[in-house]
Amino acid sequence: MKISSRFLKNEELTLPLHGEGYRSEERARAALQRLKKENIISDFLKANVKDDMAGIDFWVITPGDQKYIEIPLQVKSSTRFQKEHIVDHPKIPSIVVGHIHFQKVIKKTKKIISKYKEEKVLHI
Repeated sequence: MKISSRFLKNEELTLPLHGEGYRSEERARAALQRLKKENIISDFLKANVKDDMAGIDFWVITPGDQKYIEIPLQVKSSTRFQKEHIVDHPKIPSIVVGHIHFQKVIKKTKKIISKYKEEKVLHI
C-alpha cells in the first residue's frame, strides 16, 4: 500500500482499523491508560501512519535511568498475525491481545516494558 508523502507528515493521521484489530488496539490502549494512571509509564502515543507502516501501533514513554525511553509496541489480535509481524519487524516488541483477560494484557505489557529496558525484545 503506497501512501502519499503529504500524509506521512501528519502526526495525527492513522490507518483505519476494523474488527478484531480495532478491538485489540482499544484493549491495549485501555491497558496503557491504566499503566499511566498507576504511574508505571509516563505516557503513550498512538503511532502515526509512517510508524504504523514500520510495524508500530503505540509508543510507550517510560522513565529510564537518566532519560525517558520510547518503547515501540505492536498489538496483534492473534498469534498468526504476530508471527507475520516477527518476520517483518523482529526488533519491535509485540503483544497478542485477542480475547485474553484485561489483567493479562496489563501483565504482558509490563513484561514487554521491563525487558525492553534490558534491551530485550519480547513477542508475547
